[in-house]
Amino acid sequence: MRLLTIALALGAVAVGLYAVFVGDQEAEALVAKLAVSAVLGGLATYTASQSGRHRHREERARALQLELTAFAPFIEPLDPAQKEEERVIMTRRTFGRAISPETPADEPGPSPVSLLLRRQQKQLDEGGE
Repeated sequence: MRLLTIALALGAVAVGLYAVFVGDQEAEALVAKLAVSAVLGGLATYTASQSGRHRHREERARALQLELTAFAPFIEPLDPAQKEEERVIMTRRTFGRAISPETPADEPGPSPVSLLLRRQQKQLDEGGE
């Protein structure tokens, strides 16, 4: 992704320089060449952001792999009850929060749609009383 980003950025610069110094200098042609340069610049920006996200995801995956590899030897000296408790804590931390017994499993999560549904349900409840 980095190489593609660099190639697109260099292409944008090259087309921009070509538009200014070489070829037809009519206004329409110049605007078209600069538009192509802007599009290449936009693509370079997009690939740069994707490359950054990919690099960040790889770093998180490497850190998680290290933690999971070191976890078993780390809890080895603990008694079985403590081991189980540490496994539960690590599982929740690694794979997200577990569904608590107080929370029904079919309850909608905190998404914009669920918030809207809750608000509408509240309005219906208030209007029905």
